[in-house]
Amino acid sequence: MSKGNEYRKLFSIDGFARYMYCQHARLNQLRSDKRDAKRKLRRQVKDEIRKERGGEYD
Repeated sequence: MSKGNEYRKLFSIDGFARYMYCQHARLNQLRSDKRDAKRKLRRQVKDEIRKERGGEYD
């Protein structure tokens, strides 16, 4: 699985925070949502690699 925009599809951005919070909180929420999406993608890729290798992982 290549990165592309898939990490954005895996984790939804908090729409309420983007519209209702102050500008600084909006930016922080957006950054944290993107960071969480990247972490989730990395975990899924690691799991796929482990399954392909039969449990071995460097």
